[in-house]
Amino acid sequence: MKKLLFYFAIFIILIFLYISTLTITALIPSSMIKDNIKKSVGRIFYIDRFTDAVMLDIAYRIDSTKPLESVIKANVSSIEEGIDSFDGYSPLSALANEFSTIHDEKYDYSFDYARFWHGYLIFLRPILIILDYYPIIILESILLIILLIIFEIELYKKTNKYIALAFLLSLISIGYIFIGLNIAMFFTMVIAMIFSIILLKRANSIKDIYLFFIIDGSVTCFFNYMTFTPITLGIPLIVYYLIQDNYSIKHFVKIIFAYLISYALTWVSKWIISDLLFGTNIINDSINQMVFRTSLFVPEHDFQINPLVSVSINMIQMGIPLMMESIYLLIMLAKSHCSTKSFFKGLKTKKNLIFILIGLIPFAVYLITVNHSVIHAGSYSFRLLALTEISAFIVMYNILEKNKKDS
Repeated sequence: MKKLLFYFAIFIILIFLYISTLTITALIPSSMIKDNIKKSVGRIFYIDRFTDAVMLDIAYRIDSTKPLESVIKANVSSIEEGIDSFDGYSPLSALANEFSTIHDEKYDYSFDYARFWHGYLIFLRPILIILDYYPIIILESILLIILLIIFEIELYKKTNKYIALAFLLSLISIGYIFIGLNIAMFFTMVIAMIFSIILLKRANSIKDIYLFFIIDGSVTCFFNYMTFTPITLGIPLIVYYLIQDNYSIKHFVKIIFAYLISYALTWVSKWIISDLLFGTNIINDSINQMVFRTSLFVPEHDFQINPLVSVSINMIQMGIPLMMESIYLLIMLAKSHCSTKSFFKGLKTKKNLIFILIGLIPFAVYLITVNHSVIHAGSYSFRLLALTEISAFIVMYNILEKNKKDS
């Protein structure tokens, strides 16, 4: 009971920090970021122009005279008053309309996009005072490369060159170096890398791994736009099981539960705060959106899709890297002279079972969030397969190492 109360206290502190930092950021007058947002309109990169344009639109629409209300409601352009829908709507056109001499009344409407925390605003609004979109994404890319170098060095120290190389190749295969060119994806990847680096550098000083993943889940929810979210669970989880030797399935399930419950409670707390303080009715809207995002219906195709199609579309998006890895793993197996019996025996060890389960996380996501995974397959949901790639490399490495020792 004492530990649960401690976790709850930490959670409340995090929520307070989220609200405080967002409110402080909202005090920046939009006039201070207007010029750089205007410059940004024609520079938004193609990876996911829609989401980045929405983020810039929200950043510009913040009202510094009503900082708390404005940042909680997160007002965004719409083509119909009060309707939470992006159907027939172009955020780039809406953003351009803000600064155009030819005004299009079509974008005079708006709605409250309050179901997300929009934590990215605490960095995006201040930096827009001095930089526009293009230099921002260049800085993001540089920061991601620096984090990758630190991560690889620390991983090499804690494991070996083969594991470090497996991570590097897998991250390259999902276009890691291009992730910084999209603000929405950038924050998700930064969280995954920072928490993984903390684990590698401070593993011995982390006394409560459940609290670690509770904070991970909550911070992810604060910044995330549902852009390949489980990567912030999967990569630190893989790192954790590479540097410790507790392979209990019960322990593994508890860690995942800690992350998921923290993410969910952080998300729901935003809905409750929005409804209680400003009557946004966002709880009802969020539930409807969750039902839609996990449904089998995809508007672009105007029919229901088999859940397995969600899996296949994302695997096709991964394409050549996934095929090359499969071939490489088969070559490794053939060269090792590992018997079929030894191979399957190796798969059944608790250690490898953990990594296999982590590798299955992307497929669980694709099967549960069919609508979301199909719609965003081309931009970011396929990148979750990095967890499968890394896990497959590690499992194969473990089996071959054991076979070498036994022979």
